[in-house]
Amino acid sequence: MGADQCCSESHQSNLAVDGPLSDLPASNLNSIDDPFIKFEASLPFNRTLLPMMMHRITEAENKCGCKGFVTLAALRNQLNTPAWCELADPVSILSQTLLSQAFKSPNLAKDQIDSKWLRVWSILHCSGSVTDKSNELFCILQDGGFEKHELITAGDKDLDPVWHKICEFATSAVFEFTLSAGMVTSAVYTEDEIGSLLNYVEYLKEDWLQPIY
Repeated sequence: MGADQCCSESHQSNLAVDGPLSDLPASNLNSIDDPFIKFEASLPFNRTLLPMMMHRITEAENKCGCKGFVTLAALRNQLNTPAWCELADPVSILSQTLLSQAFKSPNLAKDQIDSKWLRVWSILHCSGSVTDKSNELFCILQDGGFEKHELITAGDKDLDPVWHKICEFATSAVFEFTLSAGMVTSAVYTEDEIGSLLNYVEYLKEDWLQPIY
């Protein structure tokens, strides 16, 4: 890596993650009827291999001082392919999505994107094997990754916030992103319905944690 390795690096397969970045083929959006799936497919994450994405998030985070965030400019410097060109436009759908509250943590400025939440979103949407995605999730949950830890325990401090963020990214956040992008004309669910959905996350969490116990 050109920058100091003060941020966690990708723990992936034998892919040369520091090689040239290239875009995978774009999805055929005309064949997708569901507006939420279409929104997710319209973003360039699924055109990028997860190992390459994680490496470039780390590089961008290093350039931002290893303080837990990245900026659009730092990301664009690393993700310099045609698929990611909208990073150069702060009002594009991609940029506005990444700058939204869903990618924020306390004390971040308006132009700063939480790098952990960007990694979680990337695990959900970048192209990659189940093993790659599992390894990356492990390294998010365990600081230091496989070099310092062998197992995940149910008491790990990051389990709860990461679990809630995964569920948010799979439900309420996508509803908001799709509405903001103009792919639906009105909210599909009321605030009360979304609140009930997020409350149910607690019940789902117990099922998710059971194998860890």
